[in-house]
Amino acid sequence: MIPIGDENPNTSFPLINTLLLVTNIGVFLYGVFHPDLYDVWIRQFAFVASEFWHSPFEHAFTLITYTFLHGGWGHIVGNMLFLYIFGDNVEDRLGHLSYLFFYFLAAIGGALLQGWFLRDSYIPMIGASAAISAIVIAYMFFFPTKNVVTLMFLGFFLVPVRIPAFFYILGWASLQVVYSLLMVGNMSLSGGVAYLAHLGGIVIGILWVIFGPKKTLRVRSRW
Repeated sequence: MIPIGDENPNTSFPLINTLLLVTNIGVFLYGVFHPDLYDVWIRQFAFVASEFWHSPFEHAFTLITYTFLHGGWGHIVGNMLFLYIFGDNVEDRLGHLSYLFFYFLAAIGGALLQGWFLRDSYIPMIGASAAISAIVIAYMFFFPTKNVVTLMFLGFFLVPVRIPAFFYILGWASLQVVYSLLMVGNMSLSGGVAYLAHLGGIVIGILWVIFGPKKTLRVRSRW
């Protein structure tokens, strides 16, 4: 099921979400036209578990920078689609500054969980999936009855279907948990996807919904 939108209007301009979208897409497109430089960026700014745990203070910046790098068109399009659909409403609910902090906190939590189980790995981890996972799960709790418009196969055709966010996201989150458990048992089953980072983001999202501020740091936009 491919989400293409939601039925949930905003009350303010999603300033931070728009900046995150533009930055992620801009970095990726720049890398498309400068692949050699992009490879250098990945070596310098991706999160590498073994390097981080060997010298965490030296590589602490990679807990953030890895989120702005993506491994291909499918990776960037999938992540940005979810960020575009769900991020604006979560920012609207949290407020601009809280949303930015929430995004990076989830990115850090996802990297640490993935890195803990892969402490000896030299494979670079990139992508905004951990942060976006937190946003998606927060959306489920904040707007459970809002419809998510998804494309589903009906025979040979893709047709739009409206599914309440609670059911759509619960199904998505359940898959992340299952894949994460399988990954812990056998890392080769991950297929190169950082499911444990997704799980870390989901946990951060749930904890924020329960304990975190909502709108307390809101800065109203005049856009």
